[in-house]
Amino acid sequence: MNGVIYSLIGMGIGTILGGTIGLINTCLTNRANYRLEKLKMHGGAKLEAYKNLFAFARIISNRYHPLSDTQISDFTRIMDGRFEKEIRPNLLYYSPQISEILEEYDDMYFRATNRGDLTEESDKQLQEFINKGFFESAVKLKELIKKESSSL
Repeated sequence: MNGVIYSLIGMGIGTILGGTIGLINTCLTNRANYRLEKLKMHGGAKLEAYKNLFAFARIISNRYHPLSDTQISDFTRIMDGRFEKEIRPNLLYYSPQISEILEEYDDMYFRATNRGDLTEESDKQLQEFINKGFFESAVKLKELIKKESSSL
């Protein structure tokens, strides 16, 4: 009699363990499939976002001249073009380091397009950025993109 009870208990435990292992396996498989589908959906878009960002950084470093007499208008022209159309819509794809640089660009762009409303300190920060920061950060941006694109 005791043997039958122990057998039934053993079969019950075995069934529970088998079911639990099967459930865990199914969960892990579904999770892996979800990640794969997510990568398929967003991987191409992320790569395209990085390509556009690299082209944007190259435009800045190749065409923007910090010693130009039309620095602010050059800056706003660059930002009006590619930044507004190709970079801003993809901000969520970029790493935190890259996003930090782009947020500074966006902040300075806002200042440049609202110069009449700026405080003296804000205008001074804009001038410093236009004179030095914009070009230097574009070079840094290209380096970050090259480093991060190897893992895309």
